[in-house]
Amino acid sequence: MKSLRVLALGLAVMSGIGAAQAADRRVTIVNATANTMTRLYASPSEGQPVDEDMLGDTILKPNQSATLVIGGSADVCNYDLKAGFDNNKTSVRKVNVCDVRTYRFTPN
Repeated sequence: MKSLRVLALGLAVMSGIGAAQAADRRVTIVNATANTMTRLYASPSEGQPVDEDMLGDTILKPNQSATLVIGGSADVCNYDLKAGFDNNKTSVRKVNVCDVRTYRFTPN
């Protein structure tokens, strides 16, 4: 499997969070669908939606992956991951980024 490594701090609030805690928010996103993932947004489940695409100029073809740093408040673990695909469909998943190290986006 090809692997693209992307480190995106996005909207991470790093003041008050130690380097070890920030590293614990690293999540590998695997595109296990038949479509190319063109966008990925990570918003706290209990917060405002984020409009910054964490993939930037990167795309994830089927079976490719990217490792992202998803950050925010040290006590926030539950995030809504919203993926956009080349077929104009989106998929939103609730993920505990404190516990999950690899998340596979599979077909709905």
